[in-house]
Order: sequence, then structure tokens, then C-alpha cells
Amino acid sequence: MEIKCESCNETFTATSLQQERIKISAEKGKSKLVLNCPSCRSMVMAKPLVLMGKVTDTVENALDSRIFCCPTTSCIGFIEKEDGEDIFGCAECGTEWASLDNIYSEISKVIALYPYRQKVYIKDNEKYTAISFENIPKSYYKKVQTEKVF
Repeated sequence: MEIKCESCNETFTATSLQQERIKISAEKGKSKLVLNCPSCRSMVMAKPLVLMGKVTDTVENALDSRIFCCPTTSCIGFIEKEDGEDIFGCAECGTEWASLDNIYSEISKVIALYPYRQKVYIKDNEKYTAISFENIPKSYYKKVQTEKVF
């Protein structure tokens, strides 16, 4: 499986672990999966359904289902709502939440530990929304990857 990194323009072959994650994500119907480029360590957004040949890479299939940056310590993934289920999850770390209130609580906790994280969330009373994903600070992902896992 060949994957292209948009940051360094290198094409790399997915490792066996990455291929397994791609396969599992495609089986679960996930349209996106975060991987790391082995050359520059940047985040690469892979498309499991396309890579496994389940859909073609067209504009109709490019709907963005991301809701938030994942609030799990050291995770650079995104929270999405599970299709047909009342569960929210992150394909990168595997964390699941049963409600938005649970996610808001986790966001508050991670911001208390790592204040720079507040730059990717907008707080309105006790609820959060996400900033536009195109506006996430370039250094955000590298900082998140250096966080201590508890």
C-alpha cells in the first residue's frame, strides 16, 4: 500500500501494522485514518476505504466527519461520530465516548494539563466546538505527540 505525505511529498509503503490499522478502519467504514510519515514524522491523513478499494476517491466521498481534535493525551487523531451508532470515537487511539458531555469533560481536563490545547477548541459556557481544522496551529501536532501518557 503506497501512501503519499503531503508535507514532504514522499511516497511510502505502509508498514504491516499500518496496513492492519487501514484494514480494520475500512472494515468499520472509517473514511480517514491518521498515520505518521516515516520520512518527516508529519501527520498523514490516509483513506482506508479508498486504499482497500471499497470506494473511489471522488468529491462525493470527501465529506469531513471530524468533530473535534481528540482530547486523549498524546493523541493526534480526531473524534468522529460512529455511523448508525450513538458513540463518538477516535480511530487513531481507539478511545470512545458515549456522549458529547463526556467529550467536553475530557477536553476540559486536557486543557487544564496542557493549556496550548485550548487553541483548537472554542468554549461556549460548558460546551465546546472545534476551530476550523485548516486553522490548527502547525506546531500543535508535534506538541501533542510529546505529551506524557497517563
